[in-house]
Amino acid sequence: MYNRILFVGAGIIGGSYIKRIQAVYPETQLEVLEKDPYTRDLLKKASIKVYDSLQACSGPYDILWICLPESKSLEIFERLEPELLHENSMIIDCCSSKAMIKSCISNLGLEKYHKSIHPIFGSEKRGYVHSDGTKVIGSTCIICDDDHKDSFYDFLKTLGHQVVSLETQAHDRYYALTSHLTHIFALVQNSMIDEPNKAIVPPSFKTLKRLSDMDPLLWTEILWHNKEALVDIIEKTQENLEAVRLSLLKDSKDVFEVLQGFKSLGGINNGSKEEV
Repeated sequence: MYNRILFVGAGIIGGSYIKRIQAVYPETQLEVLEKDPYTRDLLKKASIKVYDSLQACSGPYDILWICLPESKSLEIFERLEPELLHENSMIIDCCSSKAMIKSCISNLGLEKYHKSIHPIFGSEKRGYVHSDGTKVIGSTCIICDDDHKDSFYDFLKTLGHQVVSLETQAHDRYYALTSHLTHIFALVQNSMIDEPNKAIVPPSFKTLKRLSDMDPLLWTEILWHNKEALVDIIEKTQENLEAVRLSLLKDSKDVFEVLQGFKSLGGINNGSKEEV
């Protein structure tokens, strides 16, 4: 379907896509821009051409598939040379926060090439060595601000994705609420416990601990680039927590009535498109 793809970054997401495309489309020429020497060696063993700088890459490519944190992705966008693209090329980003990405792409005049996706799979583990092509199968892939069912939609579906279209603003707010806030709570709560007793720790804390073991560099990027939506969600959460605190201070046991009375902070139905 696509003859030549350049992946920029071969971590848990990029590596999983590389392995899945190799399995489904072995005839596709995959090339990778990757800084890590160990990962480069693993890719070479898989017969993949590897570069250590963008200047060394030789286009044009059908897809430039960027699997980096937000700031690194923005740097790549700004350094793209016309020689890497042809008229029908696509530039794909896999970032978890989208508003700043969209603004940068607009400022650079790259809208006609760009598709912004958010694959919903991954792990707290890092690196190509932990990537797994089978994780793509059955997972959801969100495409932001693009509900045109073109060949790229079909391509994602042949890799095993369920594809959903979502507006950028709705995407960032929804994941601020359902993912980014969750990780912040996990980190805050875990930091409040000095030495958890492993013999009596409940299952809920084990989940909390797993979430708090996040990659600090990656999650700093995600949270900062979604700060507008996240600050609003945090402020409303603080109001809700204060309502719980005040309820607990009262003599009446109405805390569950308070919890059930919380106003919704938003949901995926705001701006989402049907699954395709």
